[in-house]
Amino acid sequence: FDTTSWLADTEMRLIRNLCRWEDEPDASERQHIWQQSLDLLSHACGYTRRMSLTFIGRDFHCSRFRPMDRWGKDRHQYNEAYSLDNHISMATDQPRVDAFRKTLNHVSYGRNVLDVGCGPFCLLSRFALQAGAITVDCVEQNSWAVEHAIDIFKAEAGGQRVNGLWGIGASLIEHELSGWQRRESDRCATPYFTLSLEAAQNPMHRRLQLFRDFSSDAPLPGGYDLVVHEILGHIASSEGVVNAISNLRDRCLLTRDCV
Repeated sequence: FDTTSWLADTEMRLIRNLCRWEDEPDASERQHIWQQSLDLLSHACGYTRRMSLTFIGRDFHCSRFRPMDRWGKDRHQYNEAYSLDNHISMATDQPRVDAFRKTLNHVSYGRNVLDVGCGPFCLLSRFALQAGAITVDCVEQNSWAVEHAIDIFKAEAGGQRVNGLWGIGASLIEHELSGWQRRESDRCATPYFTLSLEAAQNPMHRRLQLFRDFSSDAPLPGGYDLVVHEILGHIASSEGVVNAISNLRDRCLLTRDCV
């Protein structure tokens, strides 16, 4: 008796039954195919009579799939799952950081930039400002990340060098940071935090605004001709990048030549 061949034959019969079950329009025939399949599976598992999938799964410690009302985590859960260590790891990934800096150095000058999901360091916003962006609006839903970003901006405005950002070339301490304002209201049609900055090598008056919300809900002024983000997640679009960018376009917040 060839057990391997017998199990392979049983597997093929189960697969054929599944195909028949999916194509069969008659409910009673579908039930009959299902019972046949349970007989095959029960016999293959060593039972002498038909057993339910629940019973078989319990005996063999199988994983059981249950219906869910959505796919995976929602965007709030993804945001809350990221810790400061996660962001530090990304900010100290030199090839990644250098690639962002090089690209933003080429495209940021004179533009109105939106940074979607800026995190606790507003890293891409900083690179855009260093490269000559006129305005940068940052948007971040995670409350602790927003507070961390504000603390860093305030420290730099007070002349304090933040070593981590200085070490990767993202510090703004060489710019004259002034006029920062913070809104205390959580729900307001204005930015949560605003900062003005100037630099000797770039005398243009420039501005950074930080919004605490999802980009789809924040009161963004629009007129952006450059959008930067790193909200792809571990699996592309797991953080909702497609919906986020589509929403910005549908709300007419992007210029026709937006990059």
